[in-house]
Amino acid sequence: MSFGQTNGIPQGSVLMDFIAEMVLGYADLELSKILTKSNVKDYKILRYRDDYRIFTNDPCQGEVILKYLTQVLIELGLRLNPNKTLSSNNVIQHSIKPDKLYWILNGKKSMNLQDHLLIIHDLSCKFPNSGSLTKALTSFYEKIKDRKKIKHNVQALISIIVEIALKNPRIYPISSAILSKLLSLIESTEKQTQIVNSIINKFDKIPNVGYMEIWLQRAIIKMNIKSNFTEKLCSKVNDSTISIWNSEWLSNSLLEIVEKEDIVNSQTIEDMDPVIDIGEVDLFDSKTNY
Repeated sequence: MSFGQTNGIPQGSVLMDFIAEMVLGYADLELSKILTKSNVKDYKILRYRDDYRIFTNDPCQGEVILKYLTQVLIELGLRLNPNKTLSSNNVIQHSIKPDKLYWILNGKKSMNLQDHLLIIHDLSCKFPNSGSLTKALTSFYEKIKDRKKIKHNVQALISIIVEIALKNPRIYPISSAILSKLLSLIESTEKQTQIVNSIINKFDKIPNVGYMEIWLQRAIIKMNIKSNFTEKLCSKVNDSTISIWNSEWLSNSLLEIVEKEDIVNSQTIEDMDPVIDIGEVDLFDSKTNY
């Protein structure tokens, strides 16, 4: 019997934190050397004291990194707790300790913005593409629309919104409105571009995302961001010569009329606000019948 105790690094004092950082800092360096030597790329490892989070787009690569980490720790007389070691494709929820997530979702009466979004994310998992999800996101939009500054990590908020939108096409419009507001709070154009391209790459892995690309282009159209969208309607905004439909079967007279008329109204774009207004979202409410 161990009476709830395990071998490891004691916690609770500044001295123990210092010792932990010396030991695990060395482990970090050794692991980094092994991964570099093994040509392991496209990963991110975060460590807080003795808690590790390994992020990768390839589950097999994650297993390789875990194996090397285990080897490094064994050399130092340490080991990973198998009861706390798990893999997941739900980055948002499983990157937070279960007890902390439970408290965020159930225990707090007052919520900050990140807690609010985590609750909405939980709702999206339980009730995907629901009307309640749309209402919840609309409520969040109203909460942030007039803010000039947000003290929380804006990129973290963007990540949660993207994760929700990824599996809920119904909320593309309102999620894009929220993204337009959050992106507007990032001062660096370079950082904005990096984030937008990451979002595009994320959606590029699933089919039929042209609708989302249209909304995302609307979210950034007043920002100085260069991004490549695959949707033809998005390309048409930047290049009027691009053909959206096959019009070769039309008579020459009709074809001339079609080619002469530009479906993109540049004045409308000029008059747009950088942040998508809720009125624009309501125009494309999924309850509308066409």
